[in-house]
Amino acid sequence: MKHFILVVSFWLVVQGAMAFQGPVQDSLNVANKKEIRHTLSLNYGMGFITSKVYDEYARRQYSWRHGKDLHAEYRFVIGRNMGLGLMWNYSYTDFKTTGIDLTYIAPEFIMQGERKHWLFSMTAGIGYAKYDDGIKNDTGFGMHYSVGAEYLITRHIGVGTDLLVVNTNFGKSDSEYYAADVINRLSLLVGLRFHL
Repeated sequence: MKHFILVVSFWLVVQGAMAFQGPVQDSLNVANKKEIRHTLSLNYGMGFITSKVYDEYARRQYSWRHGKDLHAEYRFVIGRNMGLGLMWNYSYTDFKTTGIDLTYIAPEFIMQGERKHWLFSMTAGIGYAKYDDGIKNDTGFGMHYSVGAEYLITRHIGVGTDLLVVNTNFGKSDSEYYAADVINRLSLLVGLRFHL
């Protein structure tokens, strides 16, 4: 819940700043410029499992364990600043006795704003999650939300960063090694955006 409040607060600040541009500045920024409709992004990042994971074999409880992320996303903006998308996120977190693979795929709702060479976005969605610790695997569901900013290098290529929160639930675990009923992850992603 804390992550969600942080994301919403950031988005409100960005929207407030964009509101001060005024209609004249807006018309200058977008004059003779085609709006961005389709975006494909490829990202790499570092993240943390913020929920507690108990390793029975090592007799330790972990929290804020870091790992790596691979992330891909397609976005389609329907109106001026709202749209839909589909995202895929894979993360690997290493522990003392094994590691946790987490795959998450979800449709999402998008809000997007533009100012000069910058794009700002916020997403939220619910989707499918898969967990694998090398001994046991399980499937469940999850939800995600993110905020991001992108700098447009050209009309078709940009460089961006996103703060992504993925909360997943797998029900009650019967693993002998890892109790991972719920895995919450916070990631910072950086990558390329391709606009079609």
